[in-house]
Amino acid sequence: MIVPTAAEEQGVSDEVVAEQENLESDAEVTTDVAEESEQVQKEDEAEGTEQEAVEVQESQDAQEVQEKQSKLAEETVSVQTAKSANSFEIEGTVLKKYTGTGGAVTIPDSVTEIDYAAFEGQEGITSVKFGKNLEMVGYSAFENCTNLKSVTWNSKVKTIDTQAFYGSGITSIKIPVSVTQLNDYAFGSCKNLTDVVFEADVNLSYKLFLDCENLKNVTIAGKPSAIEGYALSGTDITTIDIPDSVKDIEMAAFAYCDSLTTLHLPDSRL
Repeated sequence: MIVPTAAEEQGVSDEVVAEQENLESDAEVTTDVAEESEQVQKEDEAEGTEQEAVEVQESQDAQEVQEKQSKLAEETVSVQTAKSANSFEIEGTVLKKYTGTGGAVTIPDSVTEIDYAAFEGQEGITSVKFGKNLEMVGYSAFENCTNLKSVTWNSKVKTIDTQAFYGSGITSIKIPVSVTQLNDYAFGSCKNLTDVVFEADVNLSYKLFLDCENLKNVTIAGKPSAIEGYALSGTDITTIDIPDSVKDIEMAAFAYCDSLTTLHLPDSRL
């Protein structure tokens, strides 16, 4: 049996201690690495959460901006629509020219007169409402407004000038009692006109409804004194009652009314 010397035992002991120290050092390194890894992971998670929060905020901000832009666009369109439908050149109380793009038009209450050809050929307008102070519709004011279907009258209109609605697209008319002057051809060649109620006491003027080929119903509720030449020529009326106020029916007042079968004359004319 070989017994190790004290020096040999001391050497072995030193190696064991050294190895133990190495193991402890490795353990410390491993622990440090683990702690660093955990710290990095926490930082990554924090950055990810922060990034998500930023993305959410950006998304919300973008949505708010989009909503504001959409609302602004709607308001802009609304203003533009209102403006374009009722755009005019006005001098004093005279509407000189229509500058809008069509649709339903309302004449301002400040206007008392619509000037010569102010709306002529404006095919985009579909209806017109007169302002409460309008008194005169000028010469050819709405001539050839082919898509103008309806007119809302006020209680102050006095004059409807020559060819005011000639060739327009109106389908029915109620001429108000306020009218005291109704000039020639005012509603001539209105091809879509089918019904007329004549409340005014003014005469049915020369060629007033000339060639309104689809005009079937004419009611004279006012007290005109005359039906002038060619006033209803070329219309499609089948019957008409002439009021007692009418004293004169001029030449060709009913010329080319091929569908006319009944003409009720007042007793004074029989």
